[in-house]
Amino acid sequence: MRTVPELQEEALEICKIICKVCEKHNLPYYLAAGSLLGAVRHKGFIPWDDDMDLELMRSDYKKLIKILEYECSDVLLIQNYKHDKTFPFPFSKIFLKKDGLENLGYPALNRCGSAFVDIFPLSRCPSNKKIAKFYFKFIQLVTLAIRSNRVSEEEFTCGYTKKGALILYKFFKRMPMQFGQWTCWVTGGFFHIFSGRKYVCYAGGKYGYPDEVYLSEWYKKSDYKEFEKTSIPVPYDWDSLLKHKYGDYMQLPDENERQGHFE
Repeated sequence: MRTVPELQEEALEICKIICKVCEKHNLPYYLAAGSLLGAVRHKGFIPWDDDMDLELMRSDYKKLIKILEYECSDVLLIQNYKHDKTFPFPFSKIFLKKDGLENLGYPALNRCGSAFVDIFPLSRCPSNKKIAKFYFKFIQLVTLAIRSNRVSEEEFTCGYTKKGALILYKFFKRMPMQFGQWTCWVTGGFFHIFSGRKYVCYAGGKYGYPDEVYLSEWYKKSDYKEFEKTSIPVPYDWDSLLKHKYGDYMQLPDENERQGHFE
C-alpha cells in the first residue's frame, strides 16, 4: 500500500495538469470540498487526505472533460459515466495514465492504490426548498440503485424506507446501469435550465441538501489560496462557503474520523 504523501504528490501532479488546461482555455475552476478546506486550514492537503477536489460550473465542466479527452489522453485517464459503464457517480475522476489502470472499474477505483482528482459540476439549484430536496434525493436514490449492482450487500445498504422511494429504487436497480447514469446527468441539466440564478449546487455529494447548496454570489469571482506552495483559485467568498458546509471549519475532527480513501 502506498503512503499518503506519495498519493498526495501524485494527486497534485494531476491537479496541476488540469489547472494548466483550465487556464489555457479560460475555464473558471475552483478548489472544492476537502481541498478547499485544506488550502484554508493547512495551506495544502489535509494531512490524512489522499485526493484533490475541483469544481466548475456545468457548462465549463463539460468543456473541460472534452478538452482533457482531446489534449491529455496520453497522460490522463478519465473516469465518468461515459467512459466507464460501471461508474455510479455524476462527476469525473481523473487518474494518471499508467499500467494497470486501463480497465479501472467501480468499486476497484478506490482500492487501486492510485491517486486521483475529483471534478464536480456545479448546476443551478431551485430556490424552492421542497423542489430542491426532491432533486437531491432523486439523484441520491438513482446513484444508490446503480451502486447496489456493483457492491456486495455486506458493504452497501439502501437506507430508504418510504414506499415511493423504494419503488423508484427497485426500478432503477433493474434498469441498465447506463440508463441510471444518463438519468442523473439529464436530471441535473433539467434543473440547471429551469432554476434561477441565486443558488448553485452539486446534488450528488455525500453531504446532501442543504449543505451542498451554495449562493451563486460566493462564486462571482475567484480568490486564490496557497496549496502546497502553489496558488490555486478558490470561490470568492470561501469563508461563507466553508462555514455553511462544515460549521467551525478550523476545528480538527476526532482522530477516528481522520481517514483517506485507501484505509
